Amino acid sequence: MPVIIIGAVAAIVVIALVAVLFVTNHVSRSDYKEAQSQVEALEKSYNAINEELSSALYSEDNDSAYTYRKVQKKLNTFKQDSDGLAALKAVKKDKDVNEKYQLYTQSYAKYEKYVGGLTQTLPVYMKMAQTCTKLPDFDYSDMSSYYREYSKILGECSTAAGDLAQSSIKSYADYGKSMRNHAEDAKDIVDEIVELDVSNLEYGSSKYKKFRQLSNDLTELDDIKSLDTNTLEQEANDADLSKALTSLDETLSEKIK
Repeated sequence: MPVIIIGAVAAIVVIALVAVLFVTNHVSRSDYKEAQSQVEALEKSYNAINEELSSALYSEDNDSAYTYRKVQKKLNTFKQDSDGLAALKAVKKDKDVNEKYQLYTQSYAKYEKYVGGLTQTLPVYMKMAQTCTKLPDFDYSDMSSYYREYSKILGECSTAAGDLAQSSIKSYADYGKSMRNHAEDAKDIVDEIVELDVSNLEYGSSKYKKFRQLSNDLTELDDIKSLDTNTLEQEANDADLSKALTSLDETLSEKIK
């Protein structure tokens, strides 16, 4: 009798454990719906971040750095929501969903790096654009002052372009290098003009001929390499997160059916 009782108790314990394991590991329809709602919320946040970033890119607001800080803050919240998705039962217990989530996290790592680099780069880019498009007021009666001021501006432009050349976004870094090289070459020529003291040029003199030569050299400088929009677009596509989110959403939709 004791053996029978012990065996019966053991059987009940085993059945209870099986039931607990089933309940613990079973993913219900509501679990999938909960995960899908989280993914849909992430999709909305993702689109909002990209729209705000795009708006800031084409803005002429001098305080655009404020916008980029807002984007970075939203990105941090987006990361927390993404981490929250990982804790949901459908993601933890369903193999298919978890595989899609792992692919999503890989894509997110690329996106986070890209947006992080972009939010740091764009204020530097806009500062360089503003600095390098300035020109001193031309005063024919005091040309020496004009070229001294021009040399100063070119030096500031070279510094700003050098900052852009440090960007982690290759297209912007290459553009910064091109602009820096151009500004440095132009400054070398302008500095030579400054040394001539061109306020009192005598037509036909050796100083006048040298000035004309340097002016031609300044005009004939190689064109600045423009921002490579093809590379920029490719970098954005490589960091695109929408496909991974859509794939995860579609997998959850199939599970809900």
